[in-house]
Amino acid sequence: RQMWGYTAKDKKIPDWLLAQADEKSICELLQGLWETDGSIEIGQKGKKRERISYSTTSLLLANQMLYLLAKLGIVAILDNGYLSKKATTKCYKLIIEGEEKNKFAKKISLDGYKGDKLKSLKMATRQSYLSNVLSRSTTLEIHANVKFVGITKRLVQIHGKRRLTKASL
Repeated sequence: RQMWGYTAKDKKIPDWLLAQADEKSICELLQGLWETDGSIEIGQKGKKRERISYSTTSLLLANQMLYLLAKLGIVAILDNGYLSKKATTKCYKLIIEGEEKNKFAKKISLDGYKGDKLKSLKMATRQSYLSNVLSRSTTLEIHANVKFVGITKRLVQIHGKRRLTKASL
């Protein structure tokens, strides 16, 4: 209970895990999360784009996952949240597209039908237009987490309302 919160919208990753986990532990945690609430979307000609996504009603969990993916060198996009007709809580979606799919597939292995779908994704041959950009909210979250774990060297700089590139990290 203490570790995961009481309801879906309160779920979070424990602070000690964010601060101390090695790459293998991060990959295993993300694998477990993706195998439960993640999706591998296979596009059909002229329709949906192929992408890897994860949905949650916990904004904190979504931001923590962005942080862990960034630690692995994977850039994901977090949407602003949406409310379906029947829903009472916003749902947030992490989206991995373009060359970032390749990085995800190399680092995180999925089992079962999601693993099969991940293997069948058409991997990107060119860079995604968003793969080198972090949103302001993501930058703020990374900044807060870097501060939280006690790193005092300024690693992340926030530039007004402009997006921050990975190169400037």
